[in-house]
Amino acid sequence: MMNKQSTRDKLVQLVQREVLDDPELERPILTGMVMVAEFVDTNGERMLFKLSSNRDGEALPHWTTLGFLHSAMGMVAEPPDEY
Repeated sequence: MMNKQSTRDKLVQLVQREVLDDPELERPILTGMVMVAEFVDTNGERMLFKLSSNRDGEALPHWTTLGFLHSAMGMVAEPPDEY
């Protein structure tokens, strides 16, 4: 019997493969990730979708997810080094 791979597992594998191909990094291993996506339904209603995962495809604890999002917002708010 073949197990269907979850969306979370597929995303974890995709992100890990993409980072492994980065020549500037030395064999990085994904430890966790958070993804946020926006959707619009046919009535024009907008909704946000959040997915978090560790490298084993398990959802991150709530506080870890919030920490990732908080850190990411800080990265967005800071100007790049070249400015």
